[in-house]
Amino acid sequence: MLFASARIRTSSRCITTSRATALGRRELFAVLFLLSLTIQARAGRVVGPDAELRKALIGTWEVQLPAREFFPLKKGFSTYRGDGRFQQLAIGDMSGVDMRVDMEGRWTVQNGVLTETITNAPVSSAVGKSDRSTVISLEPNQVTLLDEKKRRVTLQRSTLPKNLPRVSPLMSELLRSTQLKKDYAIYTPEPRYPYSSFKNNREGKGIFRVIVNQDGTVRAVEVVRTTGDGDLDQAATTALQHWRFKAGLVKSLVTPVIFTMHRL
Repeated sequence: MLFASARIRTSSRCITTSRATALGRRELFAVLFLLSLTIQARAGRVVGPDAELRKALIGTWEVQLPAREFFPLKKGFSTYRGDGRFQQLAIGDMSGVDMRVDMEGRWTVQNGVLTETITNAPVSSAVGKSDRSTVISLEPNQVTLLDEKKRRVTLQRSTLPKNLPRVSPLMSELLRSTQLKKDYAIYTPEPRYPYSSFKNNREGKGIFRVIVNQDGTVRAVEVVRTTGDGDLDQAATTALQHWRFKAGLVKSLVTPVIFTMHRL
């Protein structure tokens, strides 16, 4: 849409083919060159200068979180303050009870890129890390970003819920475990959908704790939050018992397991 709108605004300056051919080669080249610069400038700077971006971003924004990737987190909020600090919180459903996890840091905008550096987080290894996202669209109540993995992220102007749920240690443990899995997991097979559950359209979402031996093999699997179906719990436990990690680096972690008949 950005490039389309640039073409629409500049199309009236193209005059007509007959008049353009009447121009000399040098003049025609100059017109086309300037026109291309105009289009590039409009397409690249639609969002405005950095100072305007920083001013526009101040406030609270809601971020929708993909269910499969972030379960049991379901809502995220980012609040950018004028002093260069930001706060992020995520709300998740733990067996029907909403709980949350918080994170803090510093933010800035340079050359149209939003940089967020974490200063306080449940995952200690995340402290000091920076995320960079290019601002590709800015509206009064919506911002579209392109993150470092080339994924579009939409922020919607919002306010924090009036009655925020309490901070959950289990939520924090889930985030820490996600990092442990990313850094040290060697083999993490997914569970097979039990035929009996699949046949009867039974679904479930559970959370399991994996206890790891010194050599990186799994010693035990505990059900932290049941899927609500015994066969699904057993299928998850069986798969998790085959997980493997780098030796001596992981003692335990928690992980969500989702059984669904449909794509999330």
